[in-house]
Amino acid sequence: FVDDADLEIAAEAIRAIHDLNIESAMPVVAASMGREFPTESLSDWLVLTRLINANFRVGDVASAERLLVASVDADLPPKLRADALRALEEWPEPNVADAVLGNVRPLTGIRAEIAEIVRAQLPAILAESSGPLQAIAMRLARDNDYPIPTDVLLGQVQNPELDEEIREEALTDLRNREEPALAEVIRNT
Repeated sequence: FVDDADLEIAAEAIRAIHDLNIESAMPVVAASMGREFPTESLSDWLVLTRLINANFRVGDVASAERLLVASVDADLPPKLRADALRALEEWPEPNVADAVLGNVRPLTGIRAEIAEIVRAQLPAILAESSGPLQAIAMRLARDNDYPIPTDVLLGQVQNPELDEEIREEALTDLRNREEPALAEVIRNT
């Protein structure tokens, strides 16, 4: 039913499999991520958050790739793109609480190593993101050993027009690198 032509039937199947935690069917739900679901109503969003969470829960490389695609999908609202990035950010150390339902639902099985595919996609993610989405992408870059160029970080710190969270992430990266130019920037900012 997940692949049903009627999106309402497919959405109900996705909700049931996800919410009842039918692990054997979760990969089918995760693979539905590329299907075009509407984003107009709350129920539409709830389906999409379940698809994001299903990919996180399945934890294989294909699921990570689908989350990466979602994170740069201009047709998705920024909140859902951010949810996809947060799932990737949490990937190595999953919380035992389910991100959608809030109940305790520890993951079983081995999670795929995704740092290499995340690093390969980070240039596009960083280029396509702004505001809070960019701040999450910057943390993802740091967590996956993808060095954002120092001059870019220095420019972000010095740009008062940028979202505060982006400037904070840039400062954190520069501090972690023990960047000598940071002291001068702080004095002049």
